[in-house]
Amino acid sequence: MIELVKSDYSKLRHTWVPWVVLIVPSCLVGFLAIIYTARTELVSEGWMGFIAWAHNFFPVCLILGITLLAAMIANIEHDSHAWKFLFALPISKTKLFLSKLIWIHLIILTAVLLTAIGLILLGILIGLGDPVRWDLVFQEMIYPYLAAFPVLSIQFGLSMSMKNQSLPIIIGSLGAMTSLFVAYNSSGLLPYLFPWAYVPLASPLLEGNYTQWPIIGVNIGIILFVLITTYITKRDI
Repeated sequence: MIELVKSDYSKLRHTWVPWVVLIVPSCLVGFLAIIYTARTELVSEGWMGFIAWAHNFFPVCLILGITLLAAMIANIEHDSHAWKFLFALPISKTKLFLSKLIWIHLIILTAVLLTAIGLILLGILIGLGDPVRWDLVFQEMIYPYLAAFPVLSIQFGLSMSMKNQSLPIIIGSLGAMTSLFVAYNSSGLLPYLFPWAYVPLASPLLEGNYTQWPIIGVNIGIILFVLITTYITKRDI
């Protein structure tokens, strides 16, 4: 398994995939820097107001980052027509997919942590005051990441099973754009049935049991990965 992870790393480091690590932090932190430069009165709202602004954009950026990354990693194998060669090796197909999923998680988690660090540095730089809300910032970043496990599994499955990445990207983009609407304007079972809505609902800024969404997300994400991988391994890509 370790050799597979190393092998995938050698493929990824010569592509644009590692730059995805910088896309989410750069977009979110840069956008907030522009907003607070143009509207200096927002500084008076402190850390809570600052994180609320981040919450308006982070779920969408995270989902789009996952969508783009899954498509890029899958495309490496699709473009090189390497699937048949890989499947011919005496290696479990599940391990082949698991290695790629591990890299998607590592890259996204790195991007999330860099975003949290970038937000804290920006907040200190613009003078949001003490105490620095380290706990709130990291919860606002990590909880949505954990809640995004089902989205990651779905986008992973779509991208790995389709040579043309247009449909997976369209589905991911639509999910990102509608995630906030479904999360805040729906009730009953709909938010539970729409995994993209888990991401904005996992914010510590929201009232209620927001900690359920990371737990639900991780569990459903693992189940979906097992089901999707089982389906893909039984068909030719």
